[in-house]
Amino acid sequence: MKSRAARSIAPSIVSSFLVGIICVACSGAADQELFGTPTTSQTPTNPFPPAGTSGTSGTSGTSGTSGTSGTSGTSGTSGTSGTSGTSGTSGTVKDAGTDTSTAYKSPGIFCGTDQVGTDVYCSPTSKECCATSTGPAPTDKSFECVSSNGGGGLGQCQGQPIKCDDRTDCAAGQVCCGAFDTNQGYQQVQCQANCTVSPIQGLAPVRFCDGNAPVDECKEIGKTCGPSGSLPGFHVCK
Repeated sequence: MKSRAARSIAPSIVSSFLVGIICVACSGAADQELFGTPTTSQTPTNPFPPAGTSGTSGTSGTSGTSGTSGTSGTSGTSGTSGTSGTSGTSGTVKDAGTDTSTAYKSPGIFCGTDQVGTDVYCSPTSKECCATSTGPAPTDKSFECVSSNGGGGLGQCQGQPIKCDDRTDCAAGQVCCGAFDTNQGYQQVQCQANCTVSPIQGLAPVRFCDGNAPVDECKEIGKTCGPSGSLPGFHVCK
């Protein structure tokens, strides 16, 4: 058991020790450092700065006003209907087998050409075309208009008489028909009721036509008007 003296000495020793420590610490410090307000450089930096306050959320924009709808356009006025055209006049129909006052009529009986190449025609009322052989070939012929009034009804032709070259040179209801010889060509051409029989017995009947006529008279017998092979300038039904 400790004595009272020992117990009284212990506190004194502790007090002396603490006073010594305080004196050492205060010996290197100024008064303002002990009791003054520390400067900024002396204030310790907080390693954990306070968190910033969150910004306020922006206000939402106001929605735009909707546009007004456009006014509908007015409908256009309908156009006036055009006036109907006048109907054309119907064309006159020409009968291939009948001549009328307005039908085509040839200028006469074709009878070759003159010295300058112009077509020559004989009047069927008083003349006829006379073809005369000038060579061995059937096409070797000369032509001349001569009087159709002669003894025996043969006229003045001393060659092959050609009294028509198409139906318009004949009386109504008649056609122009030729008697064809395969060796010598046409021997005679005249008007008659039809051309199923040759003007000269034993020779072939050939119907004559006008190549310039607007209506082909040969169509009525199922043929076509075309150039003759033995009488230059004349046309026959083929």
